Amino acid sequence: MAFSGDQLQPTPSELACAIERARKYWHHLANEAFPHLGYGIQLMKLQDMLFRVPEIPAEAVQIYESNLATRKIILTRSSSTHCTEGKCNSSIAERSTASPLLVGIQTPVACLLSGSGFQQPDVTADKPQRKPHYLAILSLAWAYILSSRLLELQKQKGYGMSYTTSRATLVALDQDVLYPQSAAVYIGMVDKSAARWWAAILAPDQGWKAVFTRRNDDIYFAPWSYSLAHDPALNIQWQDNGAVTDQICPPPTSQAALKYLIDFCVLHGLREEFDAALAAVLTFPTHYFYTTTVEIPYSTAGRGDYASKSSARAEYIAVEHELPYFMALSCNYSVVMSSLCGSFWEPTVGCNFVTPWLHPVMEEMPKIPQLAGDSRQYHELVAIMCAIRRPSLLPLWTGASLTGLVAKVIDLVRTGTPPLDPNGAFWTGSPQNFLDLAGTGPYFETVSGVNIIRRVDVWRLLYLPPSEDDGLHYENLPFTPWQPIGKTRAENCVLRVRVHEACPRHQLLYSHWTWQMPDGLTKTDSGYQGCSARSQMPVLSPKAVDKSDSIDNLDYPRISFAEAQCASQMACCEIFRWVLANQEGKPPLERIYDDPWLADCRTNEESDPSVSDNGSDTLSQAYEDPDSDRIDEHHACQKDRIRQWAANVS
Repeated sequence: MAFSGDQLQPTPSELACAIERARKYWHHLANEAFPHLGYGIQLMKLQDMLFRVPEIPAEAVQIYESNLATRKIILTRSSSTHCTEGKCNSSIAERSTASPLLVGIQTPVACLLSGSGFQQPDVTADKPQRKPHYLAILSLAWAYILSSRLLELQKQKGYGMSYTTSRATLVALDQDVLYPQSAAVYIGMVDKSAARWWAAILAPDQGWKAVFTRRNDDIYFAPWSYSLAHDPALNIQWQDNGAVTDQICPPPTSQAALKYLIDFCVLHGLREEFDAALAAVLTFPTHYFYTTTVEIPYSTAGRGDYASKSSARAEYIAVEHELPYFMALSCNYSVVMSSLCGSFWEPTVGCNFVTPWLHPVMEEMPKIPQLAGDSRQYHELVAIMCAIRRPSLLPLWTGASLTGLVAKVIDLVRTGTPPLDPNGAFWTGSPQNFLDLAGTGPYFETVSGVNIIRRVDVWRLLYLPPSEDDGLHYENLPFTPWQPIGKTRAENCVLRVRVHEACPRHQLLYSHWTWQMPDGLTKTDSGYQGCSARSQMPVLSPKAVDKSDSIDNLDYPRISFAEAQCASQMACCEIFRWVLANQEGKPPLERIYDDPWLADCRTNEESDPSVSDNGSDTLSQAYEDPDSDRIDEHHACQKDRIRQWAANVS
């Protein structure tokens, strides 16, 4: 018996239908997002992205050195535990997965003041002149605050904050004529300690150092440490001529530094920018992992309003007790990138329709005439569109747009195989792949006397942790979020799938986070409790747009896409490779496994170079948890992942 949907490569008519549906959806989103270009930061609530995120403990956790390509890093020994929702006779066990966080780096993140994210458009009659663009300054200040707080909480061996000899120039306000306003930052009437701190924050290269730990002869900095390049040099204007020396002005604590930052924001009326800057700095560790440069927008055109707004000070301070949660999210670069890439994932799109689904947003929208060929405006538009799709991720998308991370996200998504993290959906409240959803209806059905099941449900059941080891390796997520298509016979399924024939829907849910402590004990964390009554936020689906009568307000070009459909082919190959890597063999009478798109999914020793001489299947091992003390370079570059991983573990 052959099943409909068992042919991977769509027909021309199916492709035409898919591309038009995708266009309608993405065009609708673009029409919604376009008016917000330059103003997205005014819509943000940081806490929206905190669901089950744990907090950095106020005691030292166990850490270890690891290698990231040619760089050494410090990671935490930590893990996440998931359990299965829904009881059945198979007594499914829980699963704990090693999930290290990046807490120490040897080289600060490269930072430039050349970004253009959320630059408000030209002044019109109904929109007053914008305030100075202080997002870069606030972001750099937040980097210090998070770094200092991490050191204060962890107190690892050799930790400490210090100033360097590099500093921005401090000048009295009456010397303004000597320094062009575009290169001067006014900090008001502050004491010498605050002035010295701002001089370190805005210093070229490194103005301060946050040493997280020392190991042997190596020094590791907090992951928000940056090296700043700017031209012309920034100058600081303040209302004091007193001498500022490091002897009388040591580096402030995170709490004191936060007060200095709040004073600056109150002085200039920067409530929205305060939150946006924190969102921006949360992406710094992800930039470090992917070796991308932080590019933050900077402009001080106009003096702004210096009137005190002390009544709003409490709104700024409210975020302080949540910083350990934001820090944990930021240190988990895997969750950050998985969440951003997952915003493009759509549960109604199968693995063989990825290319037409992504084509309008990836290939056509950059050429919208209203964007005037400006790649940064395109990236900002994408950020707002994805925030509409995933409302809880608006702060994260704002941060990605402000620091120039969107370009990397797009590069990873267009392959059809973006990085995934099993904790992403539960930490941020945003589903990111088909395994994050339970599905609906019974697992099995009878058609023409044959018991069948959808392949996507087979994959979901394979991912559940079994009560007994059956020699199969489905502990890790596939290397693509896009679901397999078609159906299969029940008799072709392994036992761990068939035992659920009479079961209601199961789902692997997040239980808790575990920190390994230096004394051998563990510390568990159930996650952020500020949104315990909040469920996952709604997602704007293509079905909802299909029913709308939206009209395009933008001029969209229509560009034909390559017949090769690289993203679809790669997604199909990876989602089926996840199963074929276990050497179960190709199920009989299922022609889909003979499709040319799956030609690279070798499953036997004669054709698979990843099977080692001693008979061990390293291709299968690629889906197990590899050496947790090593971060493989293949995850960063997303190129030939299985082959590189197989080479690394063989």
